[in-house]
Amino acid sequence: MGPGMSPGGKKFLRRSEVIHYVNKRLRGIDLVNWHEQIERFSHLDFGRKFNSQDRRMPYPAENEIRRVLNDMGKSKTEDQLGCGACGYPSCREFAVAHLQGLTNYEMCYTYTIQKLHTFISKVNAANDKLKRTKEALKESEEKARTGETHALEAAEITTAMLDKISAGVVLVDENLRVIESNRAFISMVGEDAQTINELIPGLKGAELASLVPFYRLFATVLQSGQDLLNRDTPYGESILNISVFTIKKQKVVGGIIRDLTSPDVRKEEVINRAREVIKENLETVQQIAFLLGESASKTEKILTSIIDAQKLGSKEEEG
Repeated sequence: MGPGMSPGGKKFLRRSEVIHYVNKRLRGIDLVNWHEQIERFSHLDFGRKFNSQDRRMPYPAENEIRRVLNDMGKSKTEDQLGCGACGYPSCREFAVAHLQGLTNYEMCYTYTIQKLHTFISKVNAANDKLKRTKEALKESEEKARTGETHALEAAEITTAMLDKISAGVVLVDENLRVIESNRAFISMVGEDAQTINELIPGLKGAELASLVPFYRLFATVLQSGQDLLNRDTPYGESILNISVFTIKKQKVVGGIIRDLTSPDVRKEEVINRAREVIKENLETVQQIAFLLGESASKTEKILTSIIDAQKLGSKEEEG
């Protein structure tokens, strides 16, 4: 019955309706006018021309096909399985389609599996490296904690040792801020420093210029790098003997301050300075003795020559 018609579509009824419609239209038509219209338009040209638009894709060059196959890991003939999983009958046709922009490498099953294995290997290597890094980091943290513990113990030992020294000891950085100081130094500075020491042990971070008036001695050693030893400086009702020395050039300097008015220090200082005076006097006496001995020798030689000359003159007069 033709396309689009349903089974049992009442063929004859529909045919009758079509004939009835045509006869109805023919009864109202003007045949003369109809013939005129047919004659008038019988010479119209209903022809059409069409330009060729070739949609075929250019076939790629052989070297490009080989390059794609090589990128896919199919440079050898035996590697070109032609499994058809990509939808193309051969690996070569797949490469041609790829160059024509119709496919991508992931459509190739063997290429995807190979890349998956490569990616898994890289992930495993990255995981191993991450594991080693974590272990190294853990070990470094343990070493750092151990080093920190040792440093803390060393600092405590150093502080304890400094506190046993009767002389005042202070260490400062390049900004003249206190790194460490002992109890003797804090006692020399005064009650304010002792109050600060209760809050900040060792006066760490305090400005030396705000603690003592002789801070310029430390600044001089920091700048010059040359030690300054046994400098006597008045401080209140006391006289301090100050020695400033370099620990780390132009970075850290240390100072030893002794109160010469203290009985123990005064006794020790008198003994030391007496020894220095004796040593200097001994050296002077030795030099004088040397000079006197040299002079006596010269005098003896002169007197001997005069006597000899006198004896020679007497003999000539007698002759």
